[in-house]
Amino acid sequence: SLLQKALLDRSFTFAFQPVVNAKTSETTYHECLLRIIDENKKVISIGPHIRAAERLHFIDEIDFMVLEMVVEELTM
Repeated sequence: SLLQKALLDRSFTFAFQPVVNAKTSETTYHECLLRIIDENKKVISIGPHIRAAERLHFIDEIDFMVLEMVVEELTM
């Protein structure tokens, strides 16, 4: 499955999306969204795959991987 392959290959990335204040038009912060990089190098949302990850008991593994990615991102 896409999730299994992504976990094995560690082919996840973060997408930082600005959140803009509607009154000032200024970026107030960024959301950090998890994305999967598929075999064609296309970056796709993990959102539609979360239920499958929970059902297949991959969600804890994804959580730990995300924590590792966050620590790595913060040390850059």
